[in-house]
Amino acid sequence: MPPTITVTGRGRVLVTPDRIVFTITVSSLAPTVDESRRALESLRGGVSAALNRADVPADAIRSAGPDWRPEHEYEKQVLRFKGVAGREIITVRIPRESGRTAIILRELAAQLQLARVDVSQVARDTCAALAKALAAAVADARTRAEAIAAAAGVRLGPVRTLTHGDENQRGSRGCSGAVCDEAIPVEIEPDDAVVNAEVTATWDVLPAE
Repeated sequence: MPPTITVTGRGRVLVTPDRIVFTITVSSLAPTVDESRRALESLRGGVSAALNRADVPADAIRSAGPDWRPEHEYEKQVLRFKGVAGREIITVRIPRESGRTAIILRELAAQLQLARVDVSQVARDTCAALAKALAAAVADARTRAEAIAAAAGVRLGPVRTLTHGDENQRGSRGCSGAVCDEAIPVEIEPDDAVVNAEVTATWDVLPAE
């Protein structure tokens, strides 16, 4: 095997979010499954009514659950049954439009003590940004490898291997908790999301010319 140089390069591209995502968690706790189910249905109905008043289209709403589990707690070192806990997560994904976030949060405000709402910002299409991030990561790896080769008095040959790691998109979370308790109505300003890419490249090493 000829000598090689292996370097990891990283690329980073900013993307302006064009989608707002509301993650609404409703939960219930009651002595029996039936009571917990009825309580959860009532909470879910309140959230659905709020979204309907805010003119959120049905195809923008997704639901995960409900799911149920027994809950216990220790009291004087004795495990005590608290009840049956129910939970359902409702996700609303809509295009970013001026004023829309405030309208939806205002309608959900009546559910403050009944549901938890998290608001985040995402970009719908990050394919072009990912391609740019990967290209930047490859260029970064080559720049690093060339610097190493120059310091060692050799030069780079052909690329032997090129692999990429996990890419990820990291966006800003604009609001969380009980619909931003102290900020209703609120409009979240778009913050750039970050698309990261990482590649690891191995070059053959050739003698300096």
